[in-house]
Amino acid sequence: MIEPKEKKVRTMRRLSLFILTAMLIIPAFETVAHATIEADIQSVRQMLTAPDNQDFSIFETESLIDALIEVIENDPPDADYHERVVASALIVLGDMHLPETVDVFIGKLDEYTTTCLYWLGTFASADAVDAITGYLDDDDPSVRYEAASALVTTPVIETDSENDNEELREALTTASEVIRTRLEIEDDDSVREALLEALEHIG
Repeated sequence: MIEPKEKKVRTMRRLSLFILTAMLIIPAFETVAHATIEADIQSVRQMLTAPDNQDFSIFETESLIDALIEVIENDPPDADYHERVVASALIVLGDMHLPETVDVFIGKLDEYTTTCLYWLGTFASADAVDAITGYLDDDDPSVRYEAASALVTTPVIETDSENDNEELREALTTASEVIRTRLEIEDDDSVREALLEALEHIG
């Protein structure tokens, strides 16, 4: 016969095991549930206003992409935190690294130059390279530096590969020519160093 004290201990152990199991299962269930939430512009925008409190993993991917692009392209300039919201949206979208979003970054180059140059430099895309190349002769040396740095991170292709992208190779060749021309007149040491590094990378 089980003694009352021993019975109580067994009951407590079972209760503890139940609580521990619940603690492990419930968060996992919540994560799965959250991942199915369809993103809407208002919710995404609200999250973008708080850079230190962002968890976009709770949203379904396709709807999140649509909401981010909508914010980037159509957020009213007079809306609260407009600059912060659009800049944050570009970062979130860039971090997703979707080749089909290259045009989004190109479209915002004049307004968010540094951010867009950075993300364009992560794509093996002729359009991205051409857009970056256009800023190698910018009047602002800091912009020229960012453009050159973006080319340093651009994924390049081997010319003897069976999967060569002819357009990308042509874009990289054009970029190399622009860099060489720029080096003849560039008087900023930091920019020159970045240009030489870019030329070595893509040339």
